[in-house]
Amino acid sequence: MYPIGAKLGVGEFFYTHVGRYMGDGKIFHNHWKNDAEIITFDQFANGKKVEVLDQGVQSPQEFMRRVQHVLASGKPYHLLTNNCEHAASYVSSGVASSPQLVFYGLILLAGTCAWARYARA
Repeated sequence: MYPIGAKLGVGEFFYTHVGRYMGDGKIFHNHWKNDAEIITFDQFANGKKVEVLDQGVQSPQEFMRRVQHVLASGKPYHLLTNNCEHAASYVSSGVASSPQLVFYGLILLAGTCAWARYARA
């Protein structure tokens, strides 16, 4: 279906929910309702189109080890510090990051600056 560790995305209202393909139709993801978990592809897709956002990982063994580490840690979902992108990034590279969060943070900052400038005028 997809290479091990492929980053998959499902469009939501104003963001893309991401997960990583584990093989055998299973997806690792981090969700605000259930925290980090492994679910089926159909559960992840939830009737929506799934996009491939990157092609996988260099070391499937390291990827699987990190997935198990995240699942065992019990660290809860947090929008700013442990969202779906943080988890997907960490299990593929060892570094947690959230480009969507950075993007929306920059939009918020630009809007705040524009509002402040307008309010002073």
